[in-house]
Amino acid sequence: YCSGVISRCQVNTGGDSKICSVCRVNSLSQEKKLKHPNIEVVRLSKRGNNNDQDLEEMLNKVGSVQELKALYYKGVAVGYGILSFYISLTREHEPNFDRNFKSYLKSLLELSIRLVDAADHLISKYDPSRVELFNGRQFQTRPFLDLSRKYGLDFVCNELKFDYENLEWKIVKFE
Repeated sequence: YCSGVISRCQVNTGGDSKICSVCRVNSLSQEKKLKHPNIEVVRLSKRGNNNDQDLEEMLNKVGSVQELKALYYKGVAVGYGILSFYISLTREHEPNFDRNFKSYLKSLLELSIRLVDAADHLISKYDPSRVELFNGRQFQTRPFLDLSRKYGLDFVCNELKFDYENLEWKIVKFE
């Protein structure tokens, strides 16, 4: 789990430090519930040294939705993950690539690169036989999806679906 490595996510879209603190406390509480000899809960750690020059070069390549979708880092579709996150928040499919959006894009790209480096480190360190994640579209989970593909790992994307017949939410697994 994140443990505060990234400042924005699906739960904390605005990067509020109070929401981040509550999430960390909740994650620790859930970790205690998962105590089992066959389960190891792993916290993400900050990885990589984001090179501002490389980041600026990546940003300079982006001036449209198509160019954003084509933005990759270490085999991960970071641009696509950022766009998916943005669309989920705003329902805007064609953002205006003005100064404000570019600044927002830069902050999410920095987080995405940090997540790719952290995910790559975890996969290399633990060499899992299978990776499970929730919703592999957005920048927070996309690294695990694409790196699983890159390294030939089995993976499962979990999604929620409302079952109108039984009036409850159900988890749907995509392997």
